[in-house]
Amino acid sequence: MAEIDKKAVSKLFDQGFGARQIAAKLGYEHQASVSKCLRKLGKTREARCVAENSRLSLILKRDETQLRIAAEHFAKFFFILNGFNVLVPEVGAPYDLMVDMEGGLQKVQVKSSTARKSHNYEFTLRRTRNNSKGFRRTLYSSKECDWFFLLDLDMNAWLIPFHLLERKGRIIPKDRFPGYKVL
Repeated sequence: MAEIDKKAVSKLFDQGFGARQIAAKLGYEHQASVSKCLRKLGKTREARCVAENSRLSLILKRDETQLRIAAEHFAKFFFILNGFNVLVPEVGAPYDLMVDMEGGLQKVQVKSSTARKSHNYEFTLRRTRNNSKGFRRTLYSSKECDWFFLLDLDMNAWLIPFHLLERKGRIIPKDRFPGYKVL
């Protein structure tokens, strides 16, 4: 395993990149090692929350490395709040959620992004597969996904049908899909 370049990791974090993007840019195999390095360096996003007319004061530290996990919970919250039943598949399924929509059970792939490109968040629409030669990134197929739920670090969300994103590896939804923005 390559030694983590703390200076380069810190510089990219200060430019707004999250652990996943830093790992990809610097060629590290595991995002977790970058996350661990960021924690050791004390690199977190911080916000202060003070409840009005209260003695309660919290310091909230946004950990961008956890957005991927939080996005799935956020998507479940969104669907449940809007009256849909949500099923969570076993580990290893090509989709993140199964949602009982008007047309029946629909496979939903949840994607999150902290990577900015021209002041807009860019999403990678590929899945990682493991085979005898290692890991490889592939596009989703219509058998694996019916919808993409996209969530960026600013808590903007889009629910976009798979057929509109088929054969796309990356997307910036902000301007191209305004009609599919749900939050």
